[in-house]
Amino acid sequence: MLNKFVILLLLTLMLGFASADILITSPMESRLLPNERLELGSISPGETLIIGINSDTGYTTQQKWSRAEFIAETLPENWEYTNSKYLADVFTLQLKVPEDAEKGAYNAKIKLTDVKHNIPDEFVQLLFYVEDNLITADISDLRQDVVVGTEAKFKLTIINDSIAEHEISVSSTLPSYWFAEQKITAKPKSVITKTLKVDPRVYGAKQFDFYIASEQTGKKIATFNAQLNVLPTPPSKFASGFNGLAFFTPNMLVSYFINSFISLLG
Repeated sequence: MLNKFVILLLLTLMLGFASADILITSPMESRLLPNERLELGSISPGETLIIGINSDTGYTTQQKWSRAEFIAETLPENWEYTNSKYLADVFTLQLKVPEDAEKGAYNAKIKLTDVKHNIPDEFVQLLFYVEDNLITADISDLRQDVVVGTEAKFKLTIINDSIAEHEISVSSTLPSYWFAEQKITAKPKSVITKTLKVDPRVYGAKQFDFYIASEQTGKKIATFNAQLNVLPTPPSKFASGFNGLAFFTPNMLVSYFINSFISLLG
């Protein structure tokens, strides 16, 4: 009986002095020792940092942490945050960076707590930077020749250097039936390529702009000037009056619409 008591006492003492690795699952995967500081990278004002932490304590008993929560005193004032759900397999914490946040380095500390077993609290320290201009965009082939009614295709590349997800909109000065506004979700630390399709309805030279903007802040990320030289087909010369007036002067309007009606009879 005495031996069992001694063994139990030793195990309790060992547990009190022991520590376990902590597995961070997002925005990157990294295994840390308690109190070890992890440098995450950069995030832009207006974005939300999502942190995932595996709830396994790492002890031989396979016990799990009950909760993970920010230590509020380590965060700047007025920053919004959400702690994890209780008893989750992976704890998810969110930290919103205000749009007016000052640029620079920030530290945040997270406490892991157990309420069922005799496990001391452990801590994760995070270092990140608030910076501007972490989203960049490029569009290739901005000058194209295309036949009316045939789609023109532009290659859009978006690079997200932030540790946070970002919602982006792509719009243009074209009519919506030529090009409809699109929404794109850029995952953290990702490169996205997307084909932008424009459907030219009338022939002639057409200059226009593409706008890349942030859905979080409403600010423009980039503007690209493009031009289409839309070549006609015989039917399109007659039917163009039903698809827009972009390429004709007012003194041509009568013949313009007459040709359009002729196309319906052909």
